[in-house]
Amino acid sequence: MELHYGPEKQLAFLTSHTYNGGGWVKVEAARALRNNVETGVLRVVLNGVHEDLMDTIALPTGVAFQMEESLMFVGGVPPDYQSDQDLSFTHLHRQSLGSWQSFLGQMRAITMSNPGSNSLLNPLYTQRHKANPYYGVVSRCDRHIQKMASFQGEAYIEVPSQPLRRLCTFGFSFQTFTVNALLLLSTFVGKQEAEAEKDFYSVSLIDGRLALKFSSSGSNESGEEDIIVTTFVTKEAFNDGTDHTLSVTKSNDRIDVFIDDNLVSQEQGVHLDDIQDISAPTNGGLYIGGIPFHLKDVVEKSGSVASINGFVGTISDLSFIDEL
Repeated sequence: MELHYGPEKQLAFLTSHTYNGGGWVKVEAARALRNNVETGVLRVVLNGVHEDLMDTIALPTGVAFQMEESLMFVGGVPPDYQSDQDLSFTHLHRQSLGSWQSFLGQMRAITMSNPGSNSLLNPLYTQRHKANPYYGVVSRCDRHIQKMASFQGEAYIEVPSQPLRRLCTFGFSFQTFTVNALLLLSTFVGKQEAEAEKDFYSVSLIDGRLALKFSSSGSNESGEEDIIVTTFVTKEAFNDGTDHTLSVTKSNDRIDVFIDDNLVSQEQGVHLDDIQDISAPTNGGLYIGGIPFHLKDVVEKSGSVASINGFVGTISDLSFIDEL
């Protein structure tokens, strides 16, 4: 824990024990200023055993811990937050965290107390029940399983891919501030399977807008069979840090794209050049949030994605439904 009083004065606490074992940990912090002496206290409790830390610092007259007009971030900071916007951290903090790494886990019963008041805070809402900006956070219910992954720009998930059959639907939810990034790619690149090895489909962000690409069989100018790439880009950007749900429906050669239950593709739909299935590998080949570094050049040259940049944000509830 750190308390800063301008660029020169701070109190810093570092526990002697670690508390990332997966159990619930209670953290209590307090501060008080008397006669220009600031006292800070940190208590950490795990399984009934507590660790107490206390320190003091003398402050010049007129210097106080002023936070009335400040923003409070819980669990991390937005991806576009610049550290030089705020006070630089002490050497202790740089050693313990190293970067603006977000918290991964659960929090509950967040309470802020001032003399004469004691309020339980819901970080997702203001005291007037207006939604606060939040990113990559969900309200947890013990009976609801959240299928969610968080990405920091260099990560990816690979799972067995799914073909897009004549009648099918796929979709997922996401939150991000990222401008250009890859969200989803099905590709045969790097796989041993030769059948329909050029087939692919992908979802990317380009300038904050969703860009979807689909392969389909067709003929080139010489009359030879070739892969035709169909691209659809939304008019609106969806990198505003709020939760959005993408749903894509394929009906023969027609593609309909829905965002938050609103049809964003033209009323006639997006049309492929044929009605065949878009094949997919069975041994992996479905990449979520990014792709392996050694495949980036090949994938970029293939034209199968609008962006190869790694995704920063959360992706959840990915699903594929065959209607036949």
